[in-house]
Amino acid sequence: MITTMLRRRELKTFVRRLVRLLRLFAPTRSHVVVAGFPDTEGNAVEVVRGLLARGEPVHWLTDALSPEQAAEVLGAPSRHLSVLPKRSMAGFTSYLTARLTFFTHGLYTSPPPPRRKPVVNLWHGDGPKAPLRDPDNIRPLATALVSGARLFGEIKADFLAVPQDQLLVVGNPRWDQLRHPVTDHEMRRLGLDPSRPFLVHMPTFRSSRAVGSRAGWSDTPTSGGPSTAEHSTGALLAGLAAGAREAGAQVVVKPHPLDADAYDVPGAVVLTNDDLARADVVLYRLLGRAAALVTDYSSVWTDFLTLDRPIGFVLNDLADYEQGSRGLNVPNLLELLPGPQLLSPEDCEQFATDALSDPPHLKELRATSAELVGLASPGPSATDALFAELRARGLYRSTDPG
Repeated sequence: MITTMLRRRELKTFVRRLVRLLRLFAPTRSHVVVAGFPDTEGNAVEVVRGLLARGEPVHWLTDALSPEQAAEVLGAPSRHLSVLPKRSMAGFTSYLTARLTFFTHGLYTSPPPPRRKPVVNLWHGDGPKAPLRDPDNIRPLATALVSGARLFGEIKADFLAVPQDQLLVVGNPRWDQLRHPVTDHEMRRLGLDPSRPFLVHMPTFRSSRAVGSRAGWSDTPTSGGPSTAEHSTGALLAGLAAGAREAGAQVVVKPHPLDADAYDVPGAVVLTNDDLARADVVLYRLLGRAAALVTDYSSVWTDFLTLDRPIGFVLNDLADYEQGSRGLNVPNLLELLPGPQLLSPEDCEQFATDALSDPPHLKELRATSAELVGLASPGPSATDALFAELRARGLYRSTDPG
């Protein structure tokens, strides 16, 4: 098995060197490439939108998104936008010749970028989960790295071999979606009552499902076996649903796209990426209307913190998670949290009630956390702040003469 892993890594390293040479000698065209996972990942979508607003020719490399679906996501078609399959010669050629590239998870082995073709790693969050250290993987390389929280940004910059002076703490572009919450009509399309407030539960996965050729994996040593957690995820979610019901609120569960677990609890509405797509709603616009967030080790809390609304943390399996294959990237997670730990169904029930009134002690926790993690303050638009920073660093120059 070790020999097989070494051979795979050697093959990936060889392919990366080949891609680097191809990119180095390929001509530079005027277009900009953007790619995210999933296709409608918020950072990628907002960068596409920002580039089109600036008159840039954009090649959006996707796994399954069609041009018609892309137009729906963006709100309107654009003559400057080309939607290309990642797994196509056209997509690969577009990447080789792009004058500027943005991605969230890497592209075509992500070799060191040529100086005249910079690459911006948008990544997909700033949180306490340690990077997945799979020896079969090679890290995506980039010219610059975007972050919404300096503490976590510096940690991921070290892991991704991006110099600290190329860390752009300008906020995640998807923050812009939080400021455009879903409408009453969109709430109804999602099966939610627009007259009632709602809490969103967004757990990260403990066990992943298989994706493509990649098998599933576990981030806790006890996954599939006995856990040190006193209460099950279902029991905690049931407590949250009970508290919300008593307070006249709703509970929405948004599983991680890789999550292998089910969240079938009475009183909780489960919305997957497919559900959101069918309703033509992006996740962060849904979050923008949420009264509160309940999460765990997910990076979503640093995004939601910008709204200054209550956040609770289900950490009943903290001991398991710390000893898992991934673990945490900080030794003092509990000191950094912008909300209370929810360790029992009773804790969850109480938080659901408190969240709607937002008492002073919850506000104080958020203010302290924002300072400790170095939360970015990008102003009205994180996307605009990103482009301004890229322009200041000479990494972006508009092709639009206007």
